[in-house]
Parts: sequence; structure tokens; C-alpha cells
Amino acid sequence: MDRPLNLPNLMTTLRDPAFAPVREGVEIHTLWPGTPTLAILRYTPGARVPRHLHTRLETILVLDGVQCDEHGCYGTGSVVLHPKDRCIRSGPTPAARC
Repeated sequence: MDRPLNLPNLMTTLRDPAFAPVREGVEIHTLWPGTPTLAILRYTPGARVPRHLHTRLETILVLDGVQCDEHGCYGTGSVVLHPKDRCIRSGPTPAARC
């Protein structure tokens, strides 16, 4: 990314976002499909994402509930930044290290 990313209609988009399935119990709404990708993930209670590698910074804002990874659990209002080249998995309980 070599220019600022501006999403002028973000709040309008968030009023009624269209979600698409990613895997069982997890849906995605893509806000910006470029680089970096910006998206909202919605998990049903108990949903999990298996271990995977992020080759870029991952930023998580927990809007409701709890999100856990191998480093701990983060509640509503938490902002979590995972550095690039970090292997993570997520779900409703602490995950084992990758």
C-alpha cells in the first residue's frame, strides 16, 4: 500500500453488510478487497478457525463476545494486532501454540 486507504461510506456499508460463508460457523464481509485486505468476520458461538499463517499484519477488533488464540482470550472492545509471519488459530477458548 503506497497511499492512504479511505473508506468514506464505511458506516453506511456497516448498517446492512452482506456476509458470505468462509467455513462452518464463520462468515466474511469484505470492506476492501485490495492490499491490505480489510474485512469483518462473524463467528457463530463455538466456531473455530484452524491454524494458519498470516504473512501480513492482522488486526482484530472484537465487537461482541470473546476471541481466543494461542496467546490468550480477548473480550468485547479489545483490539489485537498480530505481527506478520505469525501462525494463529482462533476460537472461543485458548488455542494450542502452532
